Amino acid sequence: MKTPNARASLKACVRYFGREGAGEDGARAAFFGPLEDRPDARAQVDRWADDRRHYRIVVNPEDGQELADVRSFARRMMKQIKIDTGTPLEWLAVAHFDTGRPHLHIILRGVRDDGRDLVFNRGYAAHGLRGRCEALATEILGPRSDRTASSRDLTADRLTAMDDTLLRRHDDGWINLEGLDSGERANAQRRLVHLERRGWATQDSQCRWTLPENLRDILRIVGEQEAREAAATRAIWGGFWGGQTHRLEPLSLSEGEVIVGAYAGVQPLKWHKKAAQLLVLETMDGRLGHVRLASLDRVMILDRVPERALIELRGRPWRARASDRTIAQIAQLRNGVYSKVDHLVVRPEDRPVFIERHLRRLEAMRLQGAVEPRGDGRFAIPPDYISRALAADQARHGPADVDVRVLDVRPLHLQTEARGVTWLDRVAGGLEPDPGLGSMADEARRLGQERAETRRGWGIGDGSKLTDKDMLALWKMEIDAQFKRLGKDEKLVVKAEEGQPFSGVYNDSVHMGGRTYAAVESRSVVTLAPWRAGLEACRGQALTAVLQAGRVEFRFGERGRGLGLEL
Repeated sequence: MKTPNARASLKACVRYFGREGAGEDGARAAFFGPLEDRPDARAQVDRWADDRRHYRIVVNPEDGQELADVRSFARRMMKQIKIDTGTPLEWLAVAHFDTGRPHLHIILRGVRDDGRDLVFNRGYAAHGLRGRCEALATEILGPRSDRTASSRDLTADRLTAMDDTLLRRHDDGWINLEGLDSGERANAQRRLVHLERRGWATQDSQCRWTLPENLRDILRIVGEQEAREAAATRAIWGGFWGGQTHRLEPLSLSEGEVIVGAYAGVQPLKWHKKAAQLLVLETMDGRLGHVRLASLDRVMILDRVPERALIELRGRPWRARASDRTIAQIAQLRNGVYSKVDHLVVRPEDRPVFIERHLRRLEAMRLQGAVEPRGDGRFAIPPDYISRALAADQARHGPADVDVRVLDVRPLHLQTEARGVTWLDRVAGGLEPDPGLGSMADEARRLGQERAETRRGWGIGDGSKLTDKDMLALWKMEIDAQFKRLGKDEKLVVKAEEGQPFSGVYNDSVHMGGRTYAAVESRSVVTLAPWRAGLEACRGQALTAVLQAGRVEFRFGERGRGLGLEL
């Protein structure tokens, strides 16, 4: 916060925070810092009085009374914020015990170690700090209860289950709460009061409530923005970009658009890992951006890919999902209705986890207004469901679906000396487009010159342009290195051939030359086959497969008995 009369304000803070009776067992509250247990708080804030900024942070863990050491909690939290901001922090804190639940007041100096102002971006101030506190409290105390989570939903700025209840009861322009039990009615009132404070609900003189027609869209947009900011902050915590949350910005791709950059991290947008994902990367033009991806399978290719690896994002037209086609087919045979029971009637061989995936999809489509629930896990599926689902995906995730490609698992600075074909080599050989303009693109060109010198030292190329013969020599180095790693037990390593079946256990994926392969290992042979997301269901399992028209058809389960799942 900026404070016109900082000295007086800080002294007032010190007096209030260190007051008599606020400490443990009614004692005077005692200040502490990163190392000291009883620093001279007044002398310390006197040194800060001329600063342009300082921050006052209140940390109120929901089960704070169960924290064995509140001071240790504060120090661990501030140590992580130091990592996030990338600068040493000066701070004072005090623990209050006078409200029945221990909580912390922290005064943070708003100056970095280089003298510049310490500034938090809106996403970190709103979500990053809270997320740090929640993660640490959960680590110490364990996860909070579903009841507590539901209570917090009543004041959330996003679409919640209670909003669905209210919208269903929005008859003739007014909300009818008749028929709700006393607890649910009280929760509905709490939710309405919060919506009113945010300008999203109104109450007339007769205490009747009304909601805007576009409330669902309002809450979805606001909730999406907050979820993205929180997920992006989580994705870069503790990593190479950990102190750069202020640079984060949203990105979206149109059909055919390509973005190349350094991989920073990925996080689910919701609590369950299979939800829509948020991928963060530093682009060639120097932006630290985050891109929404529709589901977990879009980012499975990044499993075990290190930070700063070079990746490509490409926008493509939305295609009907296999799950949506299955839902539509079953509903067509079951009088326009889909449920777990209907699914099993039509496809009795499908596993429960497979059916659950379709139910989750329908729940997401319900929130988008694409289907209507009928209760008891049943959904009314309209004849145009597939086109509705496509439109919902486009509205929710962006104008284009996004494919992820790993260009090189090695960061740019490690490609200059790498023995094998790198992204820098493929750019020099005309196999990848020029990196374009921007800070990282300039760095890529500089490192490309260093790479050319390395190649010249090996007798490959004339220092800049690469011929097919040069690329072949680099490919041989790459393949030799990968095959040596994969065939460490003297196994033969081969590439899958068209029409030739192979079998083994899938344990690893390999990234070479901008392509990703699945390494399927048998007793004597490791077969490299084109990778795809569906294969991750087979990781660690025996499978049989065949390469057909450039696409590998996998089957896993008990071989030879016709059992298993085709992917």
